Amino acid sequence: MEALTTTALTMDVLRNAAHSPAVSGEMTKAHQCLYLVGHIQARAHDATVQPLPTGQTLTLTDDTAAVVLVTLKGIRGRITHHLAPATYNAQTGTWEADGHHAAGGNYATGGHYLAAQVIEAITGTAYPALPVHDRRP
Repeated sequence: MEALTTTALTMDVLRNAAHSPAVSGEMTKAHQCLYLVGHIQARAHDATVQPLPTGQTLTLTDDTAAVVLVTLKGIRGRITHHLAPATYNAQTGTWEADGHHAAGGNYATGGHYLAAQVIEAITGTAYPALPVHDRRP
């Protein structure tokens, strides 16, 4: 990836030290910091990534940067929330969900002070941490 300037918020990865060797998340094994760039309604036919309402202007220069979205998913009439990997589509200039992922065993919490406020605005709920779905089934 060439240098990409985007609006994002940093999120800190939380790991269970007792189980860290067995953790199966791909992204959270390699990164302590995730970059939250937007949110998406999973399973919607016309689901497009919505940008964050506010954030830091960051320049990502590494194609291995750990970029995530807050994913809102309806299960049995309830909305659940998790973080999932995102990729940048240079042709459209937009972020996209990076396929289907399962829970990898780790969580992430707001590294930047605005992260908790932004996540609450997106989900309608104050979360101390969100699960990271970064394991390919």
